[in-house]
Amino acid sequence: SCKSTLALDLPNLGKIIFHIVMNRDRIHIQIEVASRQSRQVVEGAVPKLRNHFDSYTNKLDHISVLKNG
Repeated sequence: SCKSTLALDLPNLGKIIFHIVMNRDRIHIQIEVASRQSRQVVEGAVPKLRNHFDSYTNKLDHISVLKNG
């Protein structure tokens, strides 16, 4: 499997950390956010993110959003 982490500090959403794991041909994304408000915004964007992945590949297995702390 292959793992990668991307940490961003965005002006309106705060710190967001993406944990991306590719195991065989399946992709799992876990997104950590700093606040409940950020979690709501990111969860609202998950369907669009899933559609984006689906338009390029059908390998996305799961996306989860967690509040850090």
